[in-house]
Amino acid sequence: MEYQELTLQFSDLVWELVERKNSENIHKAEMPKFLFRVVDFIWITSPRSPRQM
Repeated sequence: MEYQELTLQFSDLVWELVERKNSENIHKAEMPKFLFRVVDFIWITSPRSPRQM
């Protein structure tokens, strides 16, 4: 069973599902977007990158 985070809101004596995140979404949210850009830059400029060959 995959880990999930659920955001619930209690309104008028009823619980409503506001948001559901699976482990992939949680992982992406924890890592800032600029980090992915840095990794891409390192990969592109690396001598081992297919773009450099």
